[in-house]
Amino acid sequence: MIAAVLLAVGLGLPIVYIGMFLSSVNMQASRWKLEKGRNVYTVQLTEEGFRVINDRKQENTGVVPWEKAAQAFRRKDCIYLYATPAKAFLLPNGQADAPDDAVWACIRKGLGAGKCKE
Repeated sequence: MIAAVLLAVGLGLPIVYIGMFLSSVNMQASRWKLEKGRNVYTVQLTEEGFRVINDRKQENTGVVPWEKAAQAFRRKDCIYLYATPAKAFLLPNGQADAPDDAVWACIRKGLGAGKCKE
């Protein structure tokens, strides 16, 4: 009997603590009127390569040809599209105008299967 009580307290306290913490974070965010996340850049895929448009400031962007792009990785929640080995653009699932599988197929077609990893 005492083991069941200790187990309930041992599991219940962390759950209540985490719930109260998340609730206080949400209340502070609404009190401070913090903005929701916003787009930082837009990636347009074409037959020739991909174009990255900065959504925060107006600047001319060129097309990164598929031949010059480094590689791409697909994870369960995001595609990492590397323009260079040190510069990647994140494409979160569900944010494109096309289905996620179609976006990945377009990237694989442009880069080739050797530069794409799942």
